[in-house]
Amino acid sequence: SSSSSSSSSSSSSSSTAASASANVEAMSSLNSRIAERLLPRVSRESAARYESDEMEREDLRPYFTLDGALGGMFDLSRKLFGIEAIEAAEEGEEGETKRGWHDDVRLFRVRDEDTGDLIGSFYLDPYRRPSKENADVVLPLLSRRSKYRSKPAMCMSINVAPPMWDTDPAYLTFDDVRGLFRTYGKVLRRLLDRDESCRLYGAQTMREDDDDDDDFVGKLMERFLYEEDILSAFAVHARTGRPLTRDQINDERELTVARRRIDLCRHVFRSELELTIHSEFLPPFERSLVSVQKDTAARYIPHETLGRGDISPLLDIFETDIVRGREGGGGGGMGGGTSCHRHVWSEMTSADAFSAFQEAGDLGDRDEMRRVGMSFRKSVLEGNGDGNGGGDGAEEERYAKFRGRGATTEALFRDLGWI
Repeated sequence: SSSSSSSSSSSSSSSTAASASANVEAMSSLNSRIAERLLPRVSRESAARYESDEMEREDLRPYFTLDGALGGMFDLSRKLFGIEAIEAAEEGEEGETKRGWHDDVRLFRVRDEDTGDLIGSFYLDPYRRPSKENADVVLPLLSRRSKYRSKPAMCMSINVAPPMWDTDPAYLTFDDVRGLFRTYGKVLRRLLDRDESCRLYGAQTMREDDDDDDDFVGKLMERFLYEEDILSAFAVHARTGRPLTRDQINDERELTVARRRIDLCRHVFRSELELTIHSEFLPPFERSLVSVQKDTAARYIPHETLGRGDISPLLDIFETDIVRGREGGGGGGMGGGTSCHRHVWSEMTSADAFSAFQEAGDLGDRDEMRRVGMSFRKSVLEGNGDGNGGGDGAEEERYAKFRGRGATTEALFRDLGWI
């Protein structure tokens, strides 16, 4: 019996090791394919221009009010996924149920458009404050529990400038709008998920370098922003009443593509660095961690120069490992992909998902958009209550149900102008 148990354990370990090795090879192959297409189109000059263009474009601010952007965002999620987000005050609710922790906080109920059934709720905390974290953050407040008839509730915290005067609306930059759509996508993923086995790990943030960036739903929502019919519906100049022009929308699209190229370079670099550390950097050590970082940077971000003594990429990897280990994620294991690789995967998958809508025909065709959107809602967002809520490969399995296959790089390459 002891021999049988030992044999079974050994077989399981070998299978796990083989699976991990296959995952590493697949991730590294994806990094190489992207770098092969990416690097010839990125130079030191384009990277420097990207850094200068990081400044917020104030000339577009009069086109975007917070309420206008919220209206456009909610209208999009209604058209695609058949859900309505309604502010609690508009539903005639009174009392403590809609009160937040600050006067600026607003409560929204998310309901199924057809049945009116409550799906969940979220608090929106929109404005910057001295005591508030300077990041777009999603915090889980309540989880879904059928046994207790509990509906999920979230906090959606963003950081836009408050109105200058009480009688003025809050104006947003285009980057603010992008962040709003991305964060709302993350809220939808949490609210609509029917799986009840997921644990809530506390703060789920949306910083650029978080491992929680495996959530591609927000990136999918953002991609619709560059469609003229969608953006011009709410992007209207406060004084002239004129919508954004096609040229202005194209300018923003081109700037976003340039940013994505540079960001993707950086994430592919960090993904490959993380893979190398976790899969190859084993005793006896023949080279230092710093030399591993230097060699990987030379291959994947030759247009950038890490300062002497700059080991921030290494520190980010180890800090993420500590957090994931503390939250039960098993550290930097290879099962579901490294944290940086998850960002690469989410960029690829959001582009592939958006192409599903494009393939269905004109994005102005409401019936076709609803058909594809409802398929996405049931397969990816809800998961059909399959219990596949957070394990390794869960996102990929749900996505394969939606597309009938896994995500490919073709749509991403086309999106970035490489096809």
